[in-house]
Amino acid sequence: MRPTTSLSSQEIHAIKKSARKGNPRFVSAARALLNEMQKSLWLLWRHRAVLLTEFVALVIFYPLLQFLIGNGGIEQARVLPTLLAFLAYPLLFVTTFKFVGDLREEVNGGTFEHMHLSPFAPVALFVSRLVVLMLEGVVITTIIGVLMSWVLRVHIPLRLAGALPAALTIVDIIGFALLLGGLALALPQTGVIVSLFNGLIFLLNGTLIPLAWYPTWIQALARFLPTTLGIQATDKVVLQQQSLAAIWADGTLPWLIVYTVGLLALGWLVFLLNDRRTLRRGISH
Repeated sequence: MRPTTSLSSQEIHAIKKSARKGNPRFVSAARALLNEMQKSLWLLWRHRAVLLTEFVALVIFYPLLQFLIGNGGIEQARVLPTLLAFLAYPLLFVTTFKFVGDLREEVNGGTFEHMHLSPFAPVALFVSRLVVLMLEGVVITTIIGVLMSWVLRVHIPLRLAGALPAALTIVDIIGFALLLGGLALALPQTGVIVSLFNGLIFLLNGTLIPLAWYPTWIQALARFLPTTLGIQATDKVVLQQQSLAAIWADGTLPWLIVYTVGLLALGWLVFLLNDRRTLRRGISH
């Protein structure tokens, strides 16, 4: 069971003491958020065996998938675009499944209410957990990308311009995780929803075959799913060597920004509304 996220009496006393000294409130808030991140990192280290299992499974999964799709062979022409799309999956998998699982554990264990004893918004504390989960996903993704590039003898160019669509994709996933977390507060069987959406994203975001190979109507549907627009923009900048100005002119980057901001706002709103609804209803019953 995860430790409670409410501040200890010593921490609360320290916060009040700093307030009396005239320190800015954001210092106290930063202290609480960093404390939450520290606890999440310690838990991550304590469960490093699970982390290693996740990594091994994901490393094996991609070449096995391409081997099966290629009828017993791996087509080099398909590796680069699909590998780039696949690298978004560890981020999506780690962030959504663990965030929703931790949240349900808090609710079922009766410790979710304790978070509201803190002077800081619970959603801010949960975002700090998301940062740690995203860090875990980024580490796994980076190692998988380097390893798969070496094993499959492909090269993913490192372009500074690719940092923007990659960062927007990460924010996109955070917004999606918040949305699923908000649903987890209202629906007891959210794990099924998470699996369903993640499976649909995996099928349509270009991991199996490049998005351009799908029928037009499927391409249009896929662009409404998380990570798809980010992968498409990153592909154009990194693999096709287009500039940010070019993908802005063709509408890819503006749509990615609008989608990312919209999904983050929606996730934040759903989480806040269901958080308040859950407290009014009472989760201890």
